[in-house]
Amino acid sequence: MAILPRYQRIGLQTRQPQQMDFAATREQARLGQTISQQVDRMSDFAFKQAAQAAELRGQERVREEGALPTLEALREAGGPTTIAERAASDAANRIAVVEIESLAKQDMQNLVRDADKNNMSMPAFQSSMADIQDGYAASLQAVDPVAAGVLSARLGDSAMTYQGRYSDIAFKKAEAAAKERVTQIVSIGSQEILDSAIQPGATRESIEAAGSKLLADQLELGVEEENARRVVDATLKQAVRQNRLYLYDNADSIGAKQLLLEEYEKNPLPGYTYEQNRSFMISLDNNLKSEVNRAQQQSLGELNNAITVLGVTGEAPEGYEINEGAIDDIFPPEQAAAYKEAWADANEDVLNRGALSSMSPDRAASIADELFDEISTSPDPAKAVKRHADWVEAVANRNDALAKDSGLFVAQTNKSAAGMIEDIQGMIADGNIGLAAEGILVLNDITQTQFDNLGTPQNQRNVMPKAFASQMVNIIQGIETDVAPGVFTQITSNLGDVAPKIIEELRAQGLRPEYVQALYTTDIAIQKELLDISGRDMKEIKVGLETTDVTDTRKGITMLLADYREGFLAGGGTQAEEIFNEQYMVIEKMALTRVKEGFDPATAAETAVADIIAEFDQVVLNRQGKYVIPKQFDAQVIESNASMFLNEDILRTLNIEPLDSAQYPGFVDEAVSLASIASTGMWLNNGRGDGLVLHYTVNGTELPVLTKDGSEYEVKFSEMSRILNEIYARTPESAEAMGYLKESQKIVKEQTGAGKPLKIEIDEAAGFEAEAEAFATGAKTTE
Repeated sequence: MAILPRYQRIGLQTRQPQQMDFAATREQARLGQTISQQVDRMSDFAFKQAAQAAELRGQERVREEGALPTLEALREAGGPTTIAERAASDAANRIAVVEIESLAKQDMQNLVRDADKNNMSMPAFQSSMADIQDGYAASLQAVDPVAAGVLSARLGDSAMTYQGRYSDIAFKKAEAAAKERVTQIVSIGSQEILDSAIQPGATRESIEAAGSKLLADQLELGVEEENARRVVDATLKQAVRQNRLYLYDNADSIGAKQLLLEEYEKNPLPGYTYEQNRSFMISLDNNLKSEVNRAQQQSLGELNNAITVLGVTGEAPEGYEINEGAIDDIFPPEQAAAYKEAWADANEDVLNRGALSSMSPDRAASIADELFDEISTSPDPAKAVKRHADWVEAVANRNDALAKDSGLFVAQTNKSAAGMIEDIQGMIADGNIGLAAEGILVLNDITQTQFDNLGTPQNQRNVMPKAFASQMVNIIQGIETDVAPGVFTQITSNLGDVAPKIIEELRAQGLRPEYVQALYTTDIAIQKELLDISGRDMKEIKVGLETTDVTDTRKGITMLLADYREGFLAGGGTQAEEIFNEQYMVIEKMALTRVKEGFDPATAAETAVADIIAEFDQVVLNRQGKYVIPKQFDAQVIESNASMFLNEDILRTLNIEPLDSAQYPGFVDEAVSLASIASTGMWLNNGRGDGLVLHYTVNGTELPVLTKDGSEYEVKFSEMSRILNEIYARTPESAEAMGYLKESQKIVKEQTGAGKPLKIEIDEAAGFEAEAEAFATGAKTTE
């Protein structure tokens, strides 16, 4: 190749020889170069694709295994050696820092919340925050120290942020706690003042002294003086008011309360306006007026009750003592003097009259007459009128109480009766039913003695208070059926002659009819049968029975009880009808039960009637009486004795009140009345079935014969012979009469046939008898 000159001085170029053109060689070289370049490009493309695939594999590994596990695996393998490993290492480093930083921040946030919740101290919080920062940075240190340093720096910034946040929280809480402590101290101090204001001995001066101490305490705690005084003033305002209310409520008398109101009027409440003070005083004044009114009513009620109890029992109520000072405080002087005088009069009256609880009707009426007579002679007629009216009302109340529940009246006015009832209840509670029955006998003696003094009619006498009898009913009906028969026998055995009366009192208070009849019988088998059917309904018993069996059984019962029903209902009225209906129901249940067990209707009816009403065939139905005689008495002896009473000589000893009727004013002569009784007198059962009541018979109507004390003339079956013996022993013809009585009793014993009247000729006063019969039949009228 030719070489061109390196310089040209004159700007002229030397002509160079033309080069030779080797075209084939050049094309071949160019083709080779082109192929080489294409191969290089292909190789470069393949390498780049392989590198990218390796990087993707490395990144995928991080995603699958996690950043930290990947870094740990590479470290253990000696570090990254391939493109995939280097790509995995780079990706893991980037991701690990982010992941660890995120986890660290989450723990820092949790630390802030826990610290706030648990009131963690600031040093403890900083220590825990440092542990989080150092711990997470250390977790990356072994894998990538550079990344660990970056992470530590970034976590340091986050730690400062969260420390500042918790510092603010802690400051606010400390500030609130300080305020709370101050508020608590002030609240406790205020409450102490309020509490001390309603304690004995508290005064306005002591309350104000406590207020000064509270003010000083607040100032020491840093409370502004204005706020501190406001708190103290509010506390004192309330405390003084509470103190005044406390002193008023705990004053020992109404007079003391009046003095307090006068003092409060002179010294208004501190911190209150005139209107507020006025409202406070009006409120207390109204309260005092209401209290005075209540005290007046209570005192007057207690006084009247004490006067009533004193008049009835002869003693003041237990614990009562008239408070004259209190009466002077709540009543005007004139009223107070009148009430104190009334109490003194009541005590004097009891000393002069005696107790109304045991006073006879005649004595009560005599006192009423005396008080009425005093009205015209008394220097204070109004007072005399009131004394008379009070007495009449007291007697009426006593009589009303006796009529409603005579047993309760005795229990309330007789300490012995009340104590006996309490003892009986204790015996029952101990399960000693037999001893309780004996206690009822003692109670009966106490009540009957008081009833005799009071002249209480027999039909009004109940031994047990009705509420107590109701308790007994529950106890009896609660006895287990397997032991009940033995208990029933023990009760009736211990009660003796009083048993029928007690049973009827229990019946009146709801004792089931089957239990009533079980108490009347001593047959244990029948008692068990009665208790069994007591729990069965009539419809249940009839199931499976033929209609004809039921009808025939009822017919048999009705026929057997026809005479008994007439005699039993003659003197008993509505009460006797109720008792008979109960008896019939029990008999029907028992008879139908026995029919189901195989008895024929006639036999079932007959046995049931005999088992339930043993005296069904001891009936007297004649012109001298309609009554039923209990099974324990000889029917003919009772009938004979009853007829003997219908004699004018005997009737004259019975202190009988002559008949006085608006329809028959002529029957006011004693002789005529006695002659009428002797000829047409009629004996009827009393309401209890243990005796008879004598009646007049006027135009077919029976009117009870009354004695001079106003009670019906009644004689018990068990007393008839004794009374007749005593009467005949007092008559001039005593020897002859006693002989006649003995002879009549001998004749009775020789006769048989229950229910048939004993025919004995009696020498009666024919004149009186004829006169009385003329009036009774209407053949003669008064002029």
